[in-house]
Order: sequence, then C-alpha cells, then structure tokens
Amino acid sequence: MKYPTKGGFHFEAIPQTQWAIWSEFCYDNGKANLAKIVTNRLANVVGCAMNPGPVNMPERRPFVERFFGLLEENGYHRFVNTTGSHPSDPRRTHPEKMAIKYEMDVEELEQITAVLIANYNHEPHSSLGYLSPLEVMEQRVVHRGMEPRWLPEELRKEVEFFGVPSIRTVRGSIKQGKRPYITFEGVEYRNELLSNTFDLIGEEIYLLVNTNDIRYLKAFQEGSSRNQ
Repeated sequence: MKYPTKGGFHFEAIPQTQWAIWSEFCYDNGKANLAKIVTNRLANVVGCAMNPGPVNMPERRPFVERFFGLLEENGYHRFVNTTGSHPSDPRRTHPEKMAIKYEMDVEELEQITAVLIANYNHEPHSSLGYLSPLEVMEQRVVHRGMEPRWLPEELRKEVEFFGVPSIRTVRGSIKQGKRPYITFEGVEYRNELLSNTFDLIGEEIYLLVNTNDIRYLKAFQEGSSRNQ
C-alpha cells in the first residue's frame, strides 16, 4: 500500500478546501451516531443539518454504503484477521487467532484506512466521467468558484471538536502530605501548578477532556484565564 505523492485528501491537494465543512450530514441510526456528543458537535461546531434517514433502509444512503463496501473489499477483508461478511465467509481463517498473533492496533487500522481513502480519491470513476473525486472537486472549487463553507478559526482546534466538558473537585490534604490532584475515570491527574496550589483543595475546577486522548486534560477555574 502506498500513499499518493500529491496528497490523498482534499485539503492536501486543493489548498482552497482547507477547513472546508459540509452543509448536511447523512448517517444511519447507529447508537454511536445518535450520541449527544456527536449531534452536539455537528450542530454547534460544524453547524450542519443532520439527516439520519429511515431505519433499516441503507438504499437511502447509497453513496456512503457503496464507499464502505469498497473499503471492506479493497482493504479490511484482505487482512489475515478478517471476519469476512458473515460466519460462513471462506475468507475467515481463524480470525481470532490471527488477531492475537499479529496484534493489530487501532492506530495501524487508522493508517490503513487513510491510505485506502487517499487512493480512492485519486482513482478515476466512470460515474464522474472518468475523473477522480479530487479532480472533480478541483474543477468545481477552483475553476467554477463553487466555494464551500469554512470552519471558523476559533473552532479549529481538535480539542474543541472532541472535547467533553466536566467538573471535578480538587482533592488532597496538607495534614497527610497529599498534594492537590483531581481524578477522572479512576485515574489521578496533577501537574506542577495544581500540585503547589493547596488553596484549591475542596474547590471545583472545570475540565475540557479530549476524548481522542485523555492522557492530558485541560483544566481551568470559572472566570479565570489561568488554565493548564
């Protein structure tokens, strides 16, 4: 597998589309898609209309369903640990054992998915007059002036999109020699500033948690610009 030299995504191949966003988002009724964090970000960050479509009617979403099928056939089903399309699929060759043997993690799966999509974007399609999706987009955006909407600059931080607000009480004890800390999902968090601010013990602080990476939390006091 090889990533295209000219960039496989619109923001790489067509500079004018950097930070471009869509006006309508069509998806199925899966629980993850209906979660409050998803609908909240689509409505308040992207600012698009949401169209989940009718239940059990994938034909109402033909483009995305076809695209997912191509990802499966061109990529995922070719892995040695594939479970195939059904329990009797001949491509299944002890997928559980293969998964343990090769220990594929989510980051590797994300990399492979990126390469699959990048190559798809560069492939000529008969339905597009044998142009690639990126060539069609370039024609419309660059040569025909069909400019998209752009994400406002103040929202262009990943943590804003994946961030979940939360409130935690600062714990600790001067008498017991326990420096201030907070807990999130059963894990203690602290940094130099918090550990040396004993007057915060017992106080509530506000968190913005990046659900993509909870190794670090952004914390701040209400009405204060000081944050860590």
